[in-house]
Amino acid sequence: MKTILALDDDPVVMLFVKKVLDAKGYRTFTATTCEEFYRLFREQKVDLVLLDICMPVKNGLDVFKEMCGDTHPPVLFVTGDVRAFSVESKTAMELWQNAFSDGTVDIIYKPFTIAGLHQKVVSLIGEAEELQ
Repeated sequence: MKTILALDDDPVVMLFVKKVLDAKGYRTFTATTCEEFYRLFREQKVDLVLLDICMPVKNGLDVFKEMCGDTHPPVLFVTGDVRAFSVESKTAMELWQNAFSDGTVDIIYKPFTIAGLHQKVVSLIGEAEELQ
């Protein structure tokens, strides 16, 4: 079973994401703090990470950089701020030039639909249960 770990400081968003992805057949863990996220990341074999970009203590771009260096599972950034990947952000520009180009990183903007979220997840890691 493919495992997804999601981080967003909004518990309502995390409840929605878990409900949607679990219903699609994924095993979903959620965290509302960076500490909880890092603990789950160490404990679980994760196939995909969903990271909210705008959070109060540490943003998703920082978490991404700290998560595992140059190697990482596929990452889907989530944000309600269309300016989150502005040209003023060196980290964002590095992501656009490197990680996004290799197909292991993508972004989805809030508010998103169930179908939109599922489509992004499938594009990064495939369906929950691959047909044999």
